[in-house]
Amino acid sequence: MKELLNKMLIPQDKANHFVWTVLILTSVLASVIVIDYWLEMELSFFFIMGLSFMLSAVAGLLKEIRDYATGKGTPSFMDTLANLYGLLVAFVLVVLSILAYR
Repeated sequence: MKELLNKMLIPQDKANHFVWTVLILTSVLASVIVIDYWLEMELSFFFIMGLSFMLSAVAGLLKEIRDYATGKGTPSFMDTLANLYGLLVAFVLVVLSILAYR
């Protein structure tokens, strides 16, 4: 039973990638919205989300490149995939919260 449970659980490293990516995306999104408001730029929602999405994706890729270059971590495609899932979940949550607010 324990073996089956271990197969079903997400490895800690992948869960960390997922959670940190969600946090980074929401932090970057909040920062871009505040800067947009502060500078009175009136950027579109799609531009703000696209910029936040790209910056967060670049952060995840840079982490994997750092792992590869320094040898201090274990770069893997599955880590990048966990980052992508985190980006998609955060994006859906943001869109749903905006739709619910309207």
